[in-house]
Amino acid sequence: MSGKPISKIVLTSICLFAVAMSPVFAASADIDSLISSYVGAEDGQGRAEARQAFDAAEISAADVIEHLKDRSAERRPTTGTYDVVLEGENLSTYIWVPENYDSSKSYPLMIGLHGMGGKGDQIRNPAIPICEESGQLLICPSVEGGDFASALLRMQTDGFGWGEAPDNLAIKSLNYMKEHYNIDTNRVTLLGVSMGGYGTWSIGTVYPHFWNALTPYAGGISPLENHAAITRTRDARRRKLLENLLNLPVLFIHGTQDFVVQPQGDRWNNEDLDHLGYEHTYIEEPNWAHVDPPSRDEVPGLVGDFVAYGLERRRKPWPTEVVYNSLRQDSTQAYWVTLLDHTPDAKIHVQAERNVIDIESTNVYEVGVFLNSEIVNLRRDVTIRANGREVYKGKPELPLDAALESWRIFRDKAYLPEAYVKVAIERRPPGTTRQDSATTPGNSSDSGSQPNRRLPPSRR
Repeated sequence: MSGKPISKIVLTSICLFAVAMSPVFAASADIDSLISSYVGAEDGQGRAEARQAFDAAEISAADVIEHLKDRSAERRPTTGTYDVVLEGENLSTYIWVPENYDSSKSYPLMIGLHGMGGKGDQIRNPAIPICEESGQLLICPSVEGGDFASALLRMQTDGFGWGEAPDNLAIKSLNYMKEHYNIDTNRVTLLGVSMGGYGTWSIGTVYPHFWNALTPYAGGISPLENHAAITRTRDARRRKLLENLLNLPVLFIHGTQDFVVQPQGDRWNNEDLDHLGYEHTYIEEPNWAHVDPPSRDEVPGLVGDFVAYGLERRRKPWPTEVVYNSLRQDSTQAYWVTLLDHTPDAKIHVQAERNVIDIESTNVYEVGVFLNSEIVNLRRDVTIRANGREVYKGKPELPLDAALESWRIFRDKAYLPEAYVKVAIERRPPGTTRQDSATTPGNSSDSGSQPNRRLPPSRR
């Protein structure tokens, strides 16, 4: 080895710096370990026990937020085409990452949901050339019950095949990619075909805050409408979920000759989104049957349309207006608003303007509100009104519990809050029992506490 030897003074300085910094590195590792324990806890009791470790280590909410701001994904992840089995699953999830992936850059992501009887490679393989050209990462999970009989049963009983619970495969896939890669979380597009099209409508409307765009093909909001051309019967309950798309644009395509998943449901989706004034584009292709266009040569063009639609849009994680319908007890989150206590068929409409947050709700009894300087001025008093009644006024702070919950729910730096308020909306009806919908961070109040422009239909 050539060059001058390192002097004793320089060597000593390096050693002293390493010794001085070692507590900082250790503290960072400790915080990360404690956060992982909290997020990985199976239930509220487990999270409460994990929470105690933060108090013992004298770690504050500000410490947690600062650590998460600096947190980075895996530095040397796998690239190319590969598959993994996600935790708690049995089937492969198919992934594509460019060989020249650079962890210092953030990348858009597409999550693809396959159709009945298929696997993740049904979406991944035709999408790779398009994603390679656009620089987009790709993950395509495989749902349990790949045979037609099992898939048909799931279509009718479990969120139309893909599930709607918080641990559904689309959310698991998103969390895997955020953990291992530098993802631009404001450019994550959800795509689905056939049963995956149903899954895209379902998961997209129940969890609208994760996506910048939905791109379902040959799907629908409810399989009960599959023969709507004959019965003319709408699934009115499921159709309430379309209101959740206030801040989430949709490009959806159907073939006129699709007799497997008939297009009437998507025609109604188009009508309802027109009526709401929400941003969307519906394309109905003449002579197209189910799933496959007439020519295989048209498949890349179809995928390319979906990819381009997603790349042109960015998610708004802190919109000033949120509408959310919850049909399930475990459907609790809409952007920065959490339903802490509600009954199914709940609805909440929240608007933030000039440091006043107005909440209109039905069947909602308590909510948590994450706050950020994008929607309110935290140097001034914040007022919250619920159904015309003032339930909070003051300068909110950020409790440790809220900082931890925000990461458990979102695992997204874009959603790191600066403050949090928990407010009671109204009393439960007599004879009903509270079932907490989510972990309820502190900071409870003593008092209880413009639609997007619709795009014209496009043609390719």
